[in-house]
Amino acid sequence: MFRTKHVMSHSLPTNFFESDMPNGIDYDLLLIPQSPIYVRVDSEINEYPPFTAFYFPKNTPYYYAPAIKDGEVYEDCFIQFISDDNFMQNRLIPIGQPIYLQDAANIITLTELLAFENFFRNENSDLIIDFLMKTIILKIHDSVPKTDIIPYRNELYELRQSIAQSPEKQWNLSEMAESLHISPGYLHLLYKKLFFTTCKQDVIAGRIEKAKHLLAQSSQDIKNISYACGYNNTEHFCRQFYKCTGSTPSEYRKRHLN
Repeated sequence: MFRTKHVMSHSLPTNFFESDMPNGIDYDLLLIPQSPIYVRVDSEINEYPPFTAFYFPKNTPYYYAPAIKDGEVYEDCFIQFISDDNFMQNRLIPIGQPIYLQDAANIITLTELLAFENFFRNENSDLIIDFLMKTIILKIHDSVPKTDIIPYRNELYELRQSIAQSPEKQWNLSEMAESLHISPGYLHLLYKKLFFTTCKQDVIAGRIEKAKHLLAQSSQDIKNISYACGYNNTEHFCRQFYKCTGSTPSEYRKRHLN
């Protein structure tokens, strides 16, 4: 049975911090950043896009730090837990390696439910926590590539990182494919095989996340925000925002404006 120590979310301004644990900690750690992040992987510190999960077992060294720009807010979720050895012995998720989440929104929701249950304990909490942890692990396992033999892997990682950093650019599949010297169809196939999503879906997700940040953190009008996020048509932006979030931009701003 899984047991949780801490289940928390960070939402921090640009103040820089580092989490450097050369000897690891006394618990397993599952880190799910919702912002760009620096993580040490195979002795090198690299930047990874939002919704790239990392798993570090008990006493495993790790390092991470925000990779955000001035004026941005760093967000992540993390779970410190004691693992179910019988469940984890199948190595469902790799250790200390980036896992680009296929279903990040639902995994974040499950983590929020886990945090609530971990804080407000009741007679069934242990069973609920165990169930939620196993569900989260299995959902993350669904995002683990089933093979390492994917051509252009490094180039695809770099492309996805560029999309996450600048979703407002007018990304074009043909131009992206040309930069890798492959066909658009082949790029689409490789990208989906590696990340379980498409270039277009990543661009939309990045634009919506940027819009949410601007709506909550700035006083810009919705038309200017839509342009800043790469939309030439405000009505199209509003429709897509509602489709992705279930709220209009105005409704979202009303609930989240600081």
